[in-house]
Order: sequence, then structure tokens, then C-alpha cells
Amino acid sequence: SSFNLRLQQLWGKSMIAEVHAGYGERLPTLSETYGFYLFNRNDGYDYIGNVNLQTEKSWSGDLSLTYFTSALQVTVTGFYKYLPDYIFARTAENVLPMTPGANGVKVYENIPFANFAGGDLTILGNLSPAFRLVNTTKYTVAKDDSKNPLPLIPPLTSITTLQYWRNHWNIQVECEAALPQEKINPAFGEDTTPGYAVLNLRGGYTFRKQKLLLNGGIENVFDTFYHAHLDWGNIPRPGRNLYLSLAVNF
Repeated sequence: SSFNLRLQQLWGKSMIAEVHAGYGERLPTLSETYGFYLFNRNDGYDYIGNVNLQTEKSWSGDLSLTYFTSALQVTVTGFYKYLPDYIFARTAENVLPMTPGANGVKVYENIPFANFAGGDLTILGNLSPAFRLVNTTKYTVAKDDSKNPLPLIPPLTSITTLQYWRNHWNIQVECEAALPQEKINPAFGEDTTPGYAVLNLRGGYTFRKQKLLLNGGIENVFDTFYHAHLDWGNIPRPGRNLYLSLAVNF
């Protein structure tokens, strides 16, 4: 079950403020309830469910401010979530693993609460009739009731795109970047992730009255060796690669 309340107010001719508050509940999943020695390769533990889990609750609120003109739109959003009875798996020292070589056993339980906080920034700029700049930046921090970082939380990430349209042509320069992530949960098998910045080039041509579209590009132009914090097993993402596609609309 859930309910939400949203209020929006226009300030002057170029500012919108929006406030959102909500409450929700999440039932435990089948794995969290009935899982029996489910091996997690990421942290090397066997997981056991708990039929006595309580429903996870969520109180949330966010404030969003948007400034806009004919050529620019900037939106800043801050949010906070308080989750009582948060469902989390913790090590059971008195239970032996079943999987050979496993690090131990974790059992799902309700911890008193968890906190999530962060913000988003979105910028849309029409630099000219042919050029547009788009930026999206996101940041989240999450902790349990003991102020330990929760796992699987990405660092500050940002994607900036410069787009160009001219007649039947479109060209796009894209930069994807992230700061290092040092707020980790070693018990979950996490380690620190270095920051990175990757440049991509994309383009396309449309002809025959929008019936035929030719697209291509170069991803990871500088052949950067990197992986994102949420990439499983720290497996590196592809190096420099080229792609080309042809689409026909009927």
C-alpha cells in the first residue's frame, strides 16, 4: 500500500516549486522469506530467508525547484527517505554454509531503520537553434541504523551531452563521468571504485522523407579502462568500439 501528496507552486514567471511527500510499504520477496542457502557470488555468502520478516515501510519527501526561460531550464531536486523495518541480510555466526568455499551464511532480518538522502540536477540549454546542452547529475548516500553505508549505492554520476541538428544531420558529443565511491559496505563484498570519465561520439542522417535512418558512433573514444560501481564483479566495460545501424520506417 502507498499514498502520495504533491503540491506545486508557480513563483513569478520563471520558477516552479514542487513538494512531494509519501508513504509506502513493501512485502518481503520470496527469496527474503523462504530462501534456503541461496549462494550470492558477489559477496560469497549463502543466504537464508526469514518467515518472520515484517513489512518494510518507507516515508519519503522531496523538494524540487525549476527555473526556466525560453533558452534554459534548470531543475534541482533534493530527497530524503526514512525506512523503518528495513529488510537487510546480516551474517549469522552460528550457522554453517552449505556451498563449498562460501564465506559464511547471512539471514534476512528487519533492522530498525535505514536512511537515504541525495539530489538530482538537470540542465537543458538551447544554445542556438541548432545546438542544445543537456546535463544530468545524481548523488545518493544511504546508511543503516548504525550509520554504516548500505551496499549497491553509486557515487556522484554525471552525463553531459552536446547535441547538434542541421538539416538531415544530427551529431552528439557525450561525456559520462563518476567520482570515486569510497562509502562502501565490505561485508557485502564491495570495494572502492575509482572515478572515471568517458567520451562518446554519435551521429546520424535521415533521408527519403524520414523513411531511412543511418546512425553510427564511437563509444569510449579514448579507450579508457574503467568500470562503474554497480558493475558485477568489477568486470571492465568495453574499450573503444564503433557501431553502425540502418533503420527503415514503414
